[in-house]
Amino acid sequence: LRNRSQARAVSLALGLEEGQAMLIQGPPGTGKSTTAAEIDVQLILRDPGVRILVCSHSNHGTDNMLMKVLPFLEDAQERIARIGFYDRIAREARPFYATPDADLGDRNIIFTTIDALALQDIAGATVYDYVILDEANRRDPETIGPLLLRNGQGLVVPLRELAEICPTTGRFSILHEGARRRQTVTCS
Repeated sequence: LRNRSQARAVSLALGLEEGQAMLIQGPPGTGKSTTAAEIDVQLILRDPGVRILVCSHSNHGTDNMLMKVLPFLEDAQERIARIGFYDRIAREARPFYATPDADLGDRNIIFTTIDALALQDIAGATVYDYVILDEANRRDPETIGPLLLRNGQGLVVPLRELAEICPTTGRFSILHEGARRRQTVTCS
């Protein structure tokens, strides 16, 4: 990693407890994708059986995230799957393409776009330990509202039912009404 802010973000992400969320925000070129790639790699090093979903709104963003992870995973071919429409996937990412009927049970990191995730049950009908959503090409935080999470009772519900997601001046916050307190989760 290039700086203390990135190292702190990785440390915070690795310390998240079940049900917690973290938002990394910054202008283009400040290392958000590099930080997310480091989080992916550290999660796999910590738990070789971890399941991570990495999404972006664009194929370019998804493939960029995939390419940032590759140098750090010697066995990337066994750990990574790229879901989507083959002709829209960057040439460098195509070796990781998984067909719509592929079994992803042994793959640690699934890379896809939000649209492909919604259209292909192969990745969308799976429960993941972690979800990394690259919002670099979107300024609308409400787009993560449909993201499915498991709540405290074990039910799978959309994030918008667990938290109020709204833009704020200068930063985005995820506001959650807990049993005792109101939490604001931000990281820049």
